[in-house]
Amino acid sequence: MPVPELDDPLPFYSAVWEVVRHIPAGEVGTYGQIAQMIPTPEGVDEDDYSAFGGILVGYAMNAVSSRDQPDVPWHRVVNSKGGISLSETNPLSAVQRGRLRAEGIEFNAKELIDLKIYGWMPDPDWIAVEGYNEPRPLRKPVKTAAKKKSQPQDDAGSNDDPQTPPQQMTLI
Repeated sequence: MPVPELDDPLPFYSAVWEVVRHIPAGEVGTYGQIAQMIPTPEGVDEDDYSAFGGILVGYAMNAVSSRDQPDVPWHRVVNSKGGISLSETNPLSAVQRGRLRAEGIEFNAKELIDLKIYGWMPDPDWIAVEGYNEPRPLRKPVKTAAKKKSQPQDDAGSNDDPQTPPQQMTLI
């Protein structure tokens, strides 16, 4: 199955660039994450888009990174492993890495970014207002502190510990 061709790529690319403009400094999004957010382009089969949407986002990013367009922070988009997709021989690879480091993003020994730390979590309200789809999260949900052991409750079933819910009572 080949990568789908867009009859007119500009509307899709514009949607990609608008999403990327919302990735804040110090965070990164992935090609696939951005593709999940944008509805299937007109004339593209949904299954094809599901399989190749990230590649289409890559085409949109290439269109701005090759010109180093300043109003689209193209450097904040990486692959699903947290790596820079540009070839190391491409001078823009060093530009992207340098910009991300300047924003406080750290790379590990394999030159990958930990998406659990730096992965972008778009605001659900913004997603809803713009009509985008909710992407799968790049970060793991923050776990709450371990539940404390239940403390004795008074006759009314109240508990002064706000993290421990009141016990349910069954009336017979």
